[in-house]
Order: sequence, then structure tokens, then C-alpha cells
Amino acid sequence: MKRIIAAVMIVFLVLPGFAAAAPGGQGGPGGEQVGNGEMNTTPGGEQRVRAEENTTLREEENRTAGDRVQQRVAENTTIRGEENVPDRDRDRVRLAVHALLAAENRTGGIGQNVSAIAREVNNSVQKTFAAEEQIRARHGFMRFLFGGDTEAARLIEEEAQQNRERATELRRLIENCTCDEETRTMLWEQVRTIEQEQNRLATLATEEMQVRGLFSWR
Repeated sequence: MKRIIAAVMIVFLVLPGFAAAAPGGQGGPGGEQVGNGEMNTTPGGEQRVRAEENTTLREEENRTAGDRVQQRVAENTTIRGEENVPDRDRDRVRLAVHALLAAENRTGGIGQNVSAIAREVNNSVQKTFAAEEQIRARHGFMRFLFGGDTEAARLIEEEAQQNRERATELRRLIENCTCDEETRTMLWEQVRTIEQEQNRLATLATEEMQVRGLFSWR
């Protein structure tokens, strides 16, 4: 009987120790069991969770910032492309002038006349370039008060008209050219390029002179 009582007492003494050592039990390394079945994380676990959350937030912020940068680059590229249209057109005219000058020895008796007109067009391009830059640099507040730059616009308008007359003379010379058909076609293309630029400049001048400011009536 004493042995049975001693065995029962040993069992009661040993069982609590097994319960405490079981995984997920109270006081065990897995944390404390809460009423809703979830586990409270240990301090080290909380730090890891917070670190992961901060890393995720930083990655999202970086992606957002990268998207904003790409959008701005795209917008700036579009704006720069629009602003470079006049520069592109002027470059085309310069190339046309150089082509006319280079063809002097291929155009028979009209070569010197074509070159002389091409030089006049080239000088005109320098003038209209400066006037157009003056218009583009005009401050918005000045435009609000006094309207467009009529002086620069009139200069562009006059040069465009003179270049149209020069283009007409070039066409007359090319019609009388004794050159081959390939050279004639090339000359026509250069004259067409010059004429297209004069149309753009004339439109620019007209639009600039139509811009009215607060004190334009004076």
C-alpha cells in the first residue's frame, strides 16, 4: 500500500514538469498562449516582424519614387521634343543651303546664281534665328502687359517674304538648268525645304503679332 501511495505522489510531482516543457505550453519558448488561439511573439520575433515591415515600406516608397522620376523624364522628353521643332526646321534649311552650295559645279551655267541666292538665304536664317530666340525668351509677364514681340515678329515676316522671292527665283533657275534629272530633283527638294520653313516663320510672326497685352493699345 505504501508503494502505491509513493508511486501516485511521484506521478503528481512529475506531470507538471512535462506539461511546462511541452511545445506551446505556458512559459515555453514558443510564447504565451492567448485566449483567441494566437501566440504572442517573443521580443526577438517582434523586431524581425518590424524590420520586415520597414523593408517592405521602403521598397514601396522606392518604387513610387522611381515611377515619379520616370514620369518626369517622359514629360521632360516630350517638352524638349516640342521645343526642338524650330531647331530641327532651321537645321533642315541649313542643310538645304549647303546642298545648294555644294551643287554649284553640277548645275551648269546657273551654278553661281544658285550659290549667291543660297548665301542670301543662309544670312537670313541667322537673322530669323536670333529673332525667334528673342520671341521664345520673352517673359510671360511682359507678354501679359505688352503682348507679343512685334519688332521681332515683323523682322521674321519680312525675311520670310524675301526668302519666298528667293525660292521663286531658284525655281526659275532650276527650270532652265541643263543638269541631269537626279541633280534637278535634288535642287527641287532643297527649294521645297526652304519654302516650308518660310511658311512656318510667317505663321509664327502672325501669331506673335496677334498676342495682345494689357497695354497693347498704347
